This record gives sequence, C-alpha cells and structure tokens, in this order.
Amino acid sequence: MIVQTNEADPLSALLGAVIERGPWSHCAASLYDLDSGDLVLRSHVGFGPELAARWVDRLERNNPSRTAMHTGSAVAIPDIRSNRRYLSWTSRNTDGYASSLYVPVRLGPHQAAVLSVHRPVAHDYSQAELRLAGAIASMAALLLRGMAGHRLASPSGRPDAVLADVGSRLLDAHGREDWPTLMCAAVATALGSPVLLLDRFSQVIATADVDPALAARLAGGIVSPRRSAASGLPDHGTGARPVTVDGVPLLVGDAEGLGTLAVLAGARSERGLAAEVIELACRHIGIAARTMRASIDAEARAAGDLIGVLLAGGADASDLERRAGLLGLRLDRPTRVLRARISGTRQTPDPAEMTDLALIARRHLRDRGLDALVCPVDLSELALIVSVGAGDGAELLESLRRSLAEGMSSLRLAAPGRGRVQIGVGASGIGAEAIRRSDEGATQALHVIESGAATTDQLAIEDAGIFSLLTSIPSSDRIAFVRRHLGALVAYDRRYGSDLIPTLACYLECAGNAQRAADELFLHVSTVRYRLSRIEQLAGVSLRSHHDRLCLGVALHLLRLDDLPTPGHPSPTKER
Repeated sequence: MIVQTNEADPLSALLGAVIERGPWSHCAASLYDLDSGDLVLRSHVGFGPELAARWVDRLERNNPSRTAMHTGSAVAIPDIRSNRRYLSWTSRNTDGYASSLYVPVRLGPHQAAVLSVHRPVAHDYSQAELRLAGAIASMAALLLRGMAGHRLASPSGRPDAVLADVGSRLLDAHGREDWPTLMCAAVATALGSPVLLLDRFSQVIATADVDPALAARLAGGIVSPRRSAASGLPDHGTGARPVTVDGVPLLVGDAEGLGTLAVLAGARSERGLAAEVIELACRHIGIAARTMRASIDAEARAAGDLIGVLLAGGADASDLERRAGLLGLRLDRPTRVLRARISGTRQTPDPAEMTDLALIARRHLRDRGLDALVCPVDLSELALIVSVGAGDGAELLESLRRSLAEGMSSLRLAAPGRGRVQIGVGASGIGAEAIRRSDEGATQALHVIESGAATTDQLAIEDAGIFSLLTSIPSSDRIAFVRRHLGALVAYDRRYGSDLIPTLACYLECAGNAQRAADELFLHVSTVRYRLSRIEQLAGVSLRSHHDRLCLGVALHLLRLDDLPTPGHPSPTKER
C-alpha cells in the first residue's frame, strides 16, 4: 500500500525546511520494500498536485529513484533534457525542474529510503552537495521508517508526538549561532535526561542539564560509536549504544561530522525511545555541522580571494570596497595587515585546520570590537587585515597569540604549551594601496622575528628599527653585501673555530672601545686588540674609518637576517 504524507507530519516539515533553506526547488523522500521492490510511503514538497498524483499512479521500474534504491548508489542527472536512460520517466514526471539527484539510504536488510532533490536549471552536483543531501537523506529515512510503523513504543504509547516535537525543536535550531546548545536542550526536554555533545577530540561543545564538572569527567571516557556499512552506505540501526563511564550509564550516538551525542540513561531510555531521539538528533547535528562547515569554508574562500586581490594590487578600488563591505570590513577607514606564522605542530596542518585557526583569530578580534578579514596563506601562515581601533597594541597581539596557541592545542595540532605563534604587523593606512604596503611591512617584521633579530614573537614594522629598511632589500643583494664585507671573517671562524665575528659585533656595540668590549667578552684587552688587528687584515678594512665601521655594522645586521651560505652550497634563505 502506498501512503502519501500530509503537511503536518515531521517528515513534510523536514522537506519543507530543506526547500526553504537549501539550494533546491523540489524535494521528495520515498520508502521502498527491498524484497518486493514496492514503494511503501512517499512525501514530497515543491511538486504540483497533478504531478504528485500522477507520480504515485506510475510505478514504473525504470526510474532513477528505483535505480538508486537497487544499486545503493546515488544517481545524478545534471540535465534532464539530455539524459536518455530515463527519458520515458522524466518526460512525464518533471514539473519545473531541470536537474535531479537521488540519494539512497539502507534501513536494514528489508527497506531502503531514497531522497530526491531537484533544481530548476541544469546543474552539476558537487561532492559537497552530495554529502549534504546524504545527511538529509539519513534523517528522512529515520522518519519514513517510523511513519511506516516500525517505531518502538514510548511510555505514553505515542512516540510520534515526542519525535515530532523534538524534530520541530531541532529544525528550529538550524541556522542559529547557538544551535549545539539548542539541540542538546531539545533532546533533554524530550527525554527528561541530561545531555552533552562532544567534538571529535572528546571536548565538550554543549550540554543540557549537566554539571560542568561531571561533563568534563564523562567526556574523557566516551568513545564515538562505530558505524557499520552496507553496500558502501551507512546501515542505520538504533544509532545509539549503551556505555558506562565512571559508573554513570549513558546512551551515545555518532553525531556524524562533529563528534558524539551522549544522554544520561533514564526511564525512557530503557523503553527504547531515547535511541530513536538520539538517532534523529545526530542526523540534525550532522546536517548543522556540515552547513556550518560549508559556511565557514565559503566565507574563508571569499576572504581569501579578496585578500589575494588586495595584496596583489591593481584592482578597481570601488569594487574592492564593495566586496570588503559585504565581508564586514570598511576600506575607507584605517586598517593594517598582520602575518601570523605557527610552528611546533605535531604534523603539517591540513587546509581545514588552517581555516579553523583563521576563524579563531577572526572571532578573537571581533570580540575585541575589531573588524577583520582572515585567511590561510599556506599551511603555516595566516594573513589578517584588521581595522585599527582603540586597544589594538601589544596587549591585543599577545592575547591573539595566546588564542591561536590555544586553538592549536584544541585542534590537536600541538601539545599544550608547545605551539608557537609569531606575528608581524604592518603599518596602518587607508585604502587598498595602503593594505598592500602594510602587508609588505608585516612580512618584513615576521622575517625579523624568525631571524632571531627580535627578542619577542610579535613585532610591528615601525618598531623594527634598521631592520625595517634592511628587510626591504632582496635576499640575494643582502647576502652579496655580507659576503663582500664579512665573507673572509665568516670563513675564518668556520675553519678555525675562532670568534672574530662576535668580537667585531661586541666592539662596534661598545662604540669602538676595546676595553669595554674586553669586559663584555670576559677577555684581556690585548686579546681583543689582537683579534681586531686580524679582522682588519682579513677584511681589508680600517676600524678607524667611519665608513668601514658603518659597512661592517650594516653587514652584521644583515648577517642576522640571512646566514651566509658555505661556499658551494645554496643559501638556505628564501628570496624575500
């Protein structure tokens, strides 16, 4: 028997939300009996009543929904007009849409559900869209199975009412900034039991009616449930399993795409309704997490594209201001560029982890009242364009470094206290050209930090002294200057293990006073004078000449930026 659902049931509400908030114009969910191949139940949104009736009347075997059901694989039809395999089906069963995607979900050995989503124009379905549709299909499958009469009984004898209520609450939480807390509260209200949601590192994301100390204690002992697979697709049983942590009984479910949902077991849990609620909530959490991830990635790509254009220069100023304004940054007000480099990681971060660090940085700056665009430059560096405001000095940089270091720890990129963050800061200015110059300054300041010439892990180019000028010189020219003035001394020290370079540096720091240099080096003054004479002989200079002392001093500063390569070996320093 074929049953069509009505607009009041939770499945229709889900499909309606999919159309309202998703990229699709039509959506349908069908439940099939795998033994007979018969359609058992169907719900749809976006289709006209005439087509809906005709669709139910026509149970043709050659349709894409049945193909997906039998093969267990998604069927994508980018352009219905050019598709020949399902021509007889699509010619009679299209109503304002031009492309279709059918995603199956197994419900044990005897049933399968298929979600179909459609667009009004021809469209190539991406892997990200397929994953999103798959998560929605999993949720729809649970509701189809329950509506077909396979739910467990609740204490009231009406699980539909409980599931419909929690489903409505879960739907309302989508798109809200505090959706993890709202979804935990929905489950806690439905079951009358405390709930906690953990990320994939077993860190607490949100709770409902759980003491923070208990939540932290339980989190360490909860392991995410394993998912089985049938024909390459999730095999959805109860979706929850009982565990005991420190004597506390729990039901835990895999919040796919995020972590683990855990419910402290209670009376309703023993009767089985909790397993249904947990499974439904986990699907909602999976969709919300994917939606959030997609939003974060899309915003990061938009910020990255804009930052790339701003730093390259040459683009239309009015267009840049418009695009920046859409992302929350005004270019007609002072901004500055920061470059943040991370190190001390256990392994090379992946792009998603760098995007997460960019989000951490942006939220930290926004919490301080500063607008910002942040994006990864590579797998170890972030570029930040930040509005200039009150309190954006050294204290802000220090707090930003701490926030990123803590983020590295929470993402398991580095052990606590082992992650290092270095930040170079460019000069402030107004407009796109000022941003480009500020980025050059931030990059130079970061280079000064990395070379060891700075004593801290955060440096503004204005505070870099002579290094703000020296870092603007191409690396090859810097090395050539060092080789010309200090090459003989460096080679002598390397060959004989002497300390002519440190002696020269100390002598110049002491304004040419040999006795002060001897005191600083804990040497006899005659030893220092002997070394100075050797320096004059090897370098072919006179330390009494102001010009020679100036050249040697500049060369020593450059040597701190770029170590002089051993002859026959390439320089280890990148061109800057």
